[in-house]
Amino acid sequence: EKSFSDFLVASKTQHEALRGELVNTSKSIISSLETQKSYAEKVVGIISTEAVAHGYGKTANEERAAAKGWRIVAVAALIVWILAGLVFFGLTYDKDLSLSALARQFLISTPFVLLAGFAALQVSKHQRAERINRQQELEIAAIDPYLATFDDDTRNEVKRTLADKLFGQREIEPAKGDSRHMLDTMTDTLKTVKQ
Repeated sequence: EKSFSDFLVASKTQHEALRGELVNTSKSIISSLETQKSYAEKVVGIISTEAVAHGYGKTANEERAAAKGWRIVAVAALIVWILAGLVFFGLTYDKDLSLSALARQFLISTPFVLLAGFAALQVSKHQRAERINRQQELEIAAIDPYLATFDDDTRNEVKRTLADKLFGQREIEPAKGDSRHMLDTMTDTLKTVKQ
């Protein structure tokens, strides 16, 4: 009975020692996992920030390519308009100027002028979209280096404000002046054609 009692006490002591060691080991592992989790969250945050900035950059590049395409269309339409005017001038140089010849020239030239005006408007639209996306890309890419010197509370507040600005916003409505700008462009073009 004494031997069993001693064995029981020794077992309890050994059990408590093992239990204490297990608790200390698990606390150490949990602390290490928390540190790794914090590090992983920072890495994921950096990666997601870079991904968002890259997305804005990609959209800005697409807008630049679209603007370039429309610029080529505008220049080609103007060149065709000029060539059509020169050909018509060459064909009618030695003839008297008549209202029917002028109307014919106007009808031939108008589609090219309208196409050039529309293409110029599209170039302007795509360039504006590129500027907006490029600005967003630069702001997102620069925010972390800028906030590196701030404390955590200030950093989180600034990021929250930036997130409210960037996410959940509706697509930018076209400026009210766009239609007026197009009308002015068309009016100027028609004045040029008349002259």
